[in-house]
Amino acid sequence: MNKGKKYFYISLAVLFLLLLSRWSGPLSFKEFRFQNNKTYTPADLIKSDLLKVVDGDTLILKIANKKERVRLVGLNTPEAKKINGRTVECFGPEASNYARKILSDIKEIYFEPYSYDTRDQYGRLLGFVFFKNKEGELVNFANYMIGQGYGYEYTYHGRKYKYRDKFIEAENIARKNRWGLWNEKACPAS
Repeated sequence: MNKGKKYFYISLAVLFLLLLSRWSGPLSFKEFRFQNNKTYTPADLIKSDLLKVVDGDTLILKIANKKERVRLVGLNTPEAKKINGRTVECFGPEASNYARKILSDIKEIYFEPYSYDTRDQYGRLLGFVFFKNKEGELVNFANYMIGQGYGYEYTYHGRKYKYRDKFIEAENIARKNRWGLWNEKACPAS
């Protein structure tokens, strides 16, 4: 084989691999953690029980024997249900279903309270939720949802929070790879 053909086939193979990586779906827990430099060691974790996934950014947890509606800080997902005058948004049901899928088999859930405010205007407890993946590593649930393209980073009234930089990095990865709601086919223009 001459040099020209050899370079052509190598270039073709590299192009194929680049295209393949572009079209592959979201990363697994381990790949995402590695790529997004995930290492969580929160100090104030409270072991909790998941009672219900309300939608992609709201959960009902049993914390210290008390049922609490929890709003996840830093994560916003499209609306999945028509409530309080809000309409169902594109990719809302998908985000809600994905949250249920991820958390349905999780045995250990941990809650970390938000340091700025305890509750939001609707009385929901504010904070971060972590779970242990199959490898036993702590995963920040909001960061995982954002990184998979099922939500986006949300800073309420400019109040920076503990994991904001990691959430922004996760969103950038999802946008770059066009995962979830960032895929142009996810929410076609009407």
